[in-house]
Amino acid sequence: MHGGKLTHTLLVLGAGLVAICFIAGCASQTKVAEAWWGDRETGIILEHRMPDGEALSYELTSDFLQTMEIMGNAMEVVSEQYMAYTITPRALEGESQRLGMTIDDFALSISMPQGDMVAAADDVIGAEFEMTLSTLGVESNYEKADEIRYDLGIGGTRGLGTEFSALFIDMPGEPVKIGDSWNSTTTIVEDEEGSGTLELVMNGVNTLAGFEVVDDYECARIETEFTGTMKGKTVQGGATVATTGELSGSGTTHFAYKKGLVVSEFSMGVADGEMKVEGPQKMTIPLSREFTTENTLVVPGEGPRMMKNGATKVSAKEKKDATPVEKKTPADGTEPKILTAGPLTVVGVRERFESTEQATPEAFEDLWMNRFMPHQDVLLPLSTNKGYYGVTYAIGEGESFYYLAGMAVADDTDVPEGLFVHSVPEAEFAVFETDMTGIGETWGRIFGVWLPGSAYEHDRATPCFEEYPPETDESPRVLIYVPVVSKK
Repeated sequence: MHGGKLTHTLLVLGAGLVAICFIAGCASQTKVAEAWWGDRETGIILEHRMPDGEALSYELTSDFLQTMEIMGNAMEVVSEQYMAYTITPRALEGESQRLGMTIDDFALSISMPQGDMVAAADDVIGAEFEMTLSTLGVESNYEKADEIRYDLGIGGTRGLGTEFSALFIDMPGEPVKIGDSWNSTTTIVEDEEGSGTLELVMNGVNTLAGFEVVDDYECARIETEFTGTMKGKTVQGGATVATTGELSGSGTTHFAYKKGLVVSEFSMGVADGEMKVEGPQKMTIPLSREFTTENTLVVPGEGPRMMKNGATKVSAKEKKDATPVEKKTPADGTEPKILTAGPLTVVGVRERFESTEQATPEAFEDLWMNRFMPHQDVLLPLSTNKGYYGVTYAIGEGESFYYLAGMAVADDTDVPEGLFVHSVPEAEFAVFETDMTGIGETWGRIFGVWLPGSAYEHDRATPCFEEYPPETDESPRVLIYVPVVSKK
């Protein structure tokens, strides 16, 4: 076997495994023994243990759209918040760690029928305080954050305590392997100064879904599903308003388990409920709320992160001036091209998985290295473009699926003995471009960020596939094809 072929196939194998980590929930092959974080085979230990003295900069966005129906008329409240902050961890003391917090930038705008409110953040930007975080993610001693106040005009003044009361994901307290789950409860209190509070209680089920490399960090990918309630009572214009409702949603966290820090978190959800007004005029107002939150570690030298809608985050001053946000195509490939592709015929070796739990690193290593490589010299003369393809397609309505590792051929090609063929029909695809090291993160952003906020939904009847370049390509780029249909 030529060294070049082996090198390229190892690259393809490594990239394919990262991508399948997202699709099939598999884990990386890397095993780290005799370390505080454990190892992947017997269970890793997920604990918040940020490096002592290493300044970590984050950007947090939190948005919601609330719709109410009052006497047959729909009314909307839109809230958009952005905060940049730096954490300077102190040395771990027992099971907790003191964190020095600095607010680097802040912006909040609320638009509603009564008028717009924009936070006056001069007293917030540059403010500092300390709080405590346990290794299992319990926040405490963050009261000083609530003393950092900003003025919302007709909305009164508010503190930052809410933002830091439930900032970090709760951890399981015992070693976990892929597929293991643990429960958590998060309570967030939105303080309406002088008028009351709104309490959100979310009960989550967190699952270790796989491992991915994100911004050069070896990360555990934690998927969360949550349900909960909202309730509160405020006084507005002499009337008492009681709010009740139920909420649900999901989220994804990438946690650098060897460093003990969060690399990224994204969650989204919906709430449905009602407001009962007791006063001169009694009424019941149905309401619904859609909300998203994203918290991301800023990698030095990368500049502003991308918001979930593809726009660059802007400074507080730009927010105040209501400057339109400039949109651009992010470098990580999460802004796709929508195009029609196919038909495509791929011949290669395949593996059937009855569930994602069977999609282990050993299975994919065997598929690419031991089963595909012996056929590569036979497939190269038949290939239409010398590229490599990984095709994932479902079997029936259950969890079973095939993964085919192969090369593209003409549709009338005679299939060599011992190989399989699968055709991808002509369809509409969202096509994402990335490099070998960014495949896993791109898959995560496709399904966790781009797809929920787009005008499309996943066409599950059509296979997804990855297109890897020929081994002669000196600057290899990977294309990820996700079949989509317009949302109805």
